[in-house]
Amino acid sequence: MDITEIITMIVQLLLVPLITWAVVELRKWILSRTKASEIETALMLAERSIIAAVSTTAQTFVDDLRASGEWSPEAASLAADRALQLARRTMSDSTMEILRQVTGDANQWIKQRIEEAVRDDKMAAKKATIEG
Repeated sequence: MDITEIITMIVQLLLVPLITWAVVELRKWILSRTKASEIETALMLAERSIIAAVSTTAQTFVDDLRASGEWSPEAASLAADRALQLARRTMSDSTMEILRQVTGDANQWIKQRIEEAVRDDKMAAKKATIEG
């Protein structure tokens, strides 16, 4: 065996495992980036659905009840349920599945975001009234 064969054997013994390790690590990194991107997209789409559901519920249900003086805690609960159902209907199955995986309880997360969106709308209305 000459020196060239020895060097070739050593390089093969070192490079093959190193290349295999690098490919495995690269695959893990790509998968983690892809999953993070999927989660980020799902959360963004869910937020948009929730904001649209709150807005639609306010325009088609809440405003009419308030104008007629029929607004009550029961009506508020019904409005929240309507917003939840509307938001869920506008979300894809994959978005709902990602929400389940990330939050543990997708419905509870959506309900909390609905409450936050309602609060944000109230704060924006107060600010507009003060500035207006």
